[in-house]
Amino acid sequence: MDLFSWLRGKKKFNSTKPSVNRYRKITELANKAGELNGRHYTTYRHEVEALERESPDKAISLLLELIAVAEAQAKIDKVPAPSEYYERLATLYDMKEQYDNEILILQRVISTQPTYSKNSVKLTARLDRAKKLAHNAT
Repeated sequence: MDLFSWLRGKKKFNSTKPSVNRYRKITELANKAGELNGRHYTTYRHEVEALERESPDKAISLLLELIAVAEAQAKIDKVPAPSEYYERLATLYDMKEQYDNEILILQRVISTQPTYSKNSVKLTARLDRAKKLAHNAT
């Protein structure tokens, strides 16, 4: 059995020494998980900021893609996804008074954060605010 089958969970991996080429391929695939259009998701900060001012709808589309990429990388690294892009997206939804979408994205980021983190507390307070706004808007 090869390493790829083991990673997919097919059977027990019985080789104690995977080939160098296989290791490089796995490493390359893991690194690409954090990329969007050949760039690491963390390098899009300036584009996101510009789009937020010029075209909020395009910024929302880009942020949704970046969040998906960040979540894939976080899953591989076994760490919480960074919350910056979620927060920017929630802010855009708030500005557009799309409170239901704001609630969904805040719930999504809160589910990725450890409950003891200061960030989780801040996001939970923001979620409560969004729920009140959504209730008042209806």
